[in-house]
Amino acid sequence: ENASTTLTINLSAITGIATADITGAQIFVDANANGAVDAEETTTAFGAGSVVISGATNNITFTAATSTVVSATSTRYILKATTTNLLAGDTITFGLSASNVTADGQTSKVRLTPVAPSPPANATHIQDSVPGQPGTPTYTNVSTSTLTASWTSATNADYYRLERALNCGTFSEIATTTALSRNDSGLATSTNYCYRVRGTNVNGNGPYSASSSVTTSGGGFSPSGSLVSIIIDTAVTAGVAPNSLFWEGSQPANTTVKFQFAASNATSGPWTYDGWNSSANICDSSSFYTVGINTPIEIKAVCHQNKRYIRYKVFLETTDSLVTPRVDRIILNYAQ
Repeated sequence: ENASTTLTINLSAITGIATADITGAQIFVDANANGAVDAEETTTAFGAGSVVISGATNNITFTAATSTVVSATSTRYILKATTTNLLAGDTITFGLSASNVTADGQTSKVRLTPVAPSPPANATHIQDSVPGQPGTPTYTNVSTSTLTASWTSATNADYYRLERALNCGTFSEIATTTALSRNDSGLATSTNYCYRVRGTNVNGNGPYSASSSVTTSGGGFSPSGSLVSIIIDTAVTAGVAPNSLFWEGSQPANTTVKFQFAASNATSGPWTYDGWNSSANICDSSSFYTVGINTPIEIKAVCHQNKRYIRYKVFLETTDSLVTPRVDRIILNYAQ
C-alpha cells in the first residue's frame, strides 16, 4: 500500500486537452466497482484537488491536500472532473483497460485501478457547446468596390458566417467560410458598410462579434481639369487685340477658375496658350488669368494682338471633393 497526496495516471497520448480544461476534480472510492459515480459513492479518497496535464511525459497528475492509502490489490477508485473547451475529435488515450474508461458528456469518469496497465483504450470527448465570440472585423485592400474583411478565431468554431449592412442598418449574411478573412465585391463607391461575424458548429451559432464600419474609396476624384474653346474667327484680316473677359456660372468656396489665351492667323495654328506673369511683366505658358465669377479681367493685348483667330483654355480647380466650379458662359471683348 502507498500513502500519498499525489496520484499520477500514465497516458500513452494526450491530444487537444489543456490543464485549464479540467476543473473540479475529485477521486472517489468506487464502492461497487462499476466505474461510475453512483449514489453510494460518497467517500472521497483525496477530496477536491487540482489536476495538471503533462503532454511531454503523457501524465495526468492529481494533487490533493490530504493523504490517503491506495490499495494495490483490492480498492478501486474513480477520478471525476469536469472538462471544458473541447473540440470534436479531442481524445485522451489512457494506459488502462477499456472497462476502466467511460464518458458522460463533459464529465469524464475514469476508474483507477492501481495495477499494471492493460492495452490502451480511447475516451473521445465530443464537442457539446456553441462557438465563442470571434474578434471584431478589420479591413484591408479597400477600393471603390471591393475590400477584405478579417477577424480573429472563435473557440469551437467549425466555420464562420459573415454579415454586412449598408450604413450599419439591417445585416444580411453574405458568406460562409472556414477561413479568418473574406473578400467582398460589388460594393458602391464612397459608401459606408458595417460587418459582423459569428462562429458555427454542429451545436449551432455562437455570439456575434462586435460590428465595425468601413467606407469604400471615392470614384477617382480629380482636383483639376481643363477645357479648350472652339476657334473664334474675328473676321478681321489685320487681326484684333483681346482686352477683357468675364464669365458666368457657379463658383463654390474652395474652387478656382483660370484662363489662358492663344492667337493665330491660321485655323491650323500654331496655338500657344499663355497667361500674364505680373511679376516679370511678360506672357508665359506657366502663368494664368485668374478670374472670379462675374468679374471682368484685363487681357494683355501685347501677348495676343494682331491675330485673326482666338482660342482660350479654361482651368477648373477644387480642393473639396464634393464641389466643383461651373462655367456657363464666357464673354470675351476685343478691339481692332
